[in-house]
Amino acid sequence: MERYRETIKVIVSGVIGLAASIGWYVWRRAYGSRLDGLVRHCLTELGKQEQLADDDRTGQTVRYIPINRLQDSLFPSHRPGRIWNDVVRKVEANSNVRSRTAEVHGEITKVWERI
Repeated sequence: MERYRETIKVIVSGVIGLAASIGWYVWRRAYGSRLDGLVRHCLTELGKQEQLADDDRTGQTVRYIPINRLQDSLFPSHRPGRIWNDVVRKVEANSNVRSRTAEVHGEITKVWERI
């Protein structure tokens, strides 16, 4: 038994490493899929807001959406954490979205507008 101790350690370490790698890969795919869904939702909402503003003959409807409103609609009961930061990064990297600050109901906030 003493003779195989090092071999057994290497095999067990390899199995643990493989299991950890598979777990990370599965988690990362699920995270990426959820992130893509959230980004798609934000872009859809921006498209709807753009359409509402274009259809409004009075000019009262704004083309932008405050990002805190989107955050609250996506995560109504908890703080989103890291995934929200990744959503913001991906949406702002989209060439069809303009990010700026605007006054909304007397409050200066960051907004997104589809261009």
